[in-house]
Amino acid sequence: MSDNMQQYSSIENDPNERGNLYIDKLVEDIIEVRGDEFDPYKLGESVLGFYKKVLFVNISAEVRLHNGYLRGLKTLHRTGDSYLVEQGDKLVIRADLGFGALDFSYEGSLKFLKIGPSITVSGNVAYIEVMIEFSVDSKTGKNGSLHEFFINDIRGMDVWVSGLGPFNWALNPIIKGAKKIFKTYLRNLLESKIRFYIEERLPNFQFPVEGLYRR
Repeated sequence: MSDNMQQYSSIENDPNERGNLYIDKLVEDIIEVRGDEFDPYKLGESVLGFYKKVLFVNISAEVRLHNGYLRGLKTLHRTGDSYLVEQGDKLVIRADLGFGALDFSYEGSLKFLKIGPSITVSGNVAYIEVMIEFSVDSKTGKNGSLHEFFINDIRGMDVWVSGLGPFNWALNPIIKGAKKIFKTYLRNLLESKIRFYIEERLPNFQFPVEGLYRR
C-alpha cells in the first residue's frame, strides 16, 4: 500500500482525524478567500459618554473614536481534536477554534468642558474560543450545512490609553467603554459576517471522501 493510501486509511479509521482534516480545510478556505477582507478589519466610529463630578455637579465628558482596526483574524485555527459522528447519511463535525494574538487600536479625542486631548486606545485579547458544528454528506463530501458558530468564551482582554495627560481621571471609563465596543465588534464580525460566509460556502464546498487523499 502506498504512503498516501496508508495515510488516508488512518484518517478513515479515526473519526477524529477525519474531522480534523475537514475543519482544517474549512479554516484554510476562510483565510485564503476572505482573510484580506477580515484582517486587518476596519472598525466603525464610536462614541463614549460618561460623567465627572465637579463641585457636586455631574459634568458630561465625551470620547470619540475613529480610524480603528482589528488585526490577527488570520491566526484562526483549530485548538484541539474535533468530534465526528455519523448520523444517517450525514457526517456531523464539531470543534473548538481559536486565534493567536488579536489586537485592536483606535485614534480618538476626549472632550470635557469643551477642551481635551487627542488620544490613542489600543488593546489585545489573550484567549477567544469559538465553537463550530456542521454536517456534510458522508458519501459526496458536499451539501454541507452549518449548525452552530458562536463565541463561547473571551478572556484576558487588556486595554491601554495614551495621551490623556492631566485628564488621566478618564482612564477607567475609557477602558471600560473600549472593552465593550471591541467585544461588540468582535461578536458581530465572527457571529454575523464570518458565519454568513460559512453558511453560503458549505453547500458547495468539497470535503475529502474515499478516493481523495490527504496530501
